Amino acid sequence: MAVYEFTPEQIAEIESARKAATNKKAAGDLQILSLYAHGMPVKQISQKTGACIAVIYKLVHKYQEQGLAMLSGYSYAAAERYTFTQEQIAEIEAAYNTVTDVRVAHRLKILRLRARGKSTEKVAKAVGVGQTTVRRMIYAYKDKGIGSIVNPAVRKPYKSRRHELGCTPEQAAALKNMLDSAASKRTALHIRALLLWAEGKSLKDVAAATGLSLSSVYRLIRKFQENGVAGMNKKRRHRPFTAPKYSFTDQQKAEIGAMRGLVTNERETKKLEALWLRTEKKNLPEISAITGLHTQTVYEIIRKYHERGLETAIGDRRGRRGKTIENGHS
Repeated sequence: MAVYEFTPEQIAEIESARKAATNKKAAGDLQILSLYAHGMPVKQISQKTGACIAVIYKLVHKYQEQGLAMLSGYSYAAAERYTFTQEQIAEIEAAYNTVTDVRVAHRLKILRLRARGKSTEKVAKAVGVGQTTVRRMIYAYKDKGIGSIVNPAVRKPYKSRRHELGCTPEQAAALKNMLDSAASKRTALHIRALLLWAEGKSLKDVAAATGLSLSSVYRLIRKFQENGVAGMNKKRRHRPFTAPKYSFTDQQKAEIGAMRGLVTNERETKKLEALWLRTEKKNLPEISAITGLHTQTVYEIIRKYHERGLETAIGDRRGRRGKTIENGHS
């Protein structure tokens, strides 16, 4: 791996950006850059930050090529969503201290705790709701103001998603005629589901009577309304799966080779070896025979590497993340 030198100007630039960073991911990457720029060995940086060695090298290389422009891809909108001004904090506190409705007080407590700096996870545990509920309350307040919290009428009422279009008598009669001559058991099951729906049964009742899922019943009715009775006997076309071919650059091969010998987890070692064998032009059956991994697993490892990077490709999802650090560190 190449060793990059940082100039005093670059170090000053990184330190300034790190102090001003509001995005958590950006702050973490800038910390890694700062440690590397000040001469800390990559192994120690990995142990200190929990980042994969390959990720550290990739981050440093990206900075040397693009500078701080590498941070332009981060979205700061999410961070701004959770930032409260002094006026907003005062508004929330005043509303919470004067509220009499228990449900409104419950919603205001979520905002109050988040405005005081509590994380979404801690707020959810303290109030006894899900993290999605916490985010929804914050977004409602940010978009529509305090009125959307203290006055339920301001909030958009929830509407269940239903298929309001019905089945005509002609369509129902045609479905009954098709039931006896259905081409397969699957088609007959779908026709019975549609007939129940035509009789006025709810989607939940249709699902319970046929054993289909609610989403399957919904899609079946939607398809029937779009294509009519003629679409019921259409045969599904099964297209053979064609896996895209991934090629490896010299830089990617060097990255994979640098990690060999550094990984201690047995399963992750096999995944890394599978990637290395692929860079050596071995086909999937050969890699499977050598590593003992299924050919589909080998393909998924290659796909994840090209789409998400080395750390995701070899990560052992059955255990804790970050077990790839050398010297037994986890």
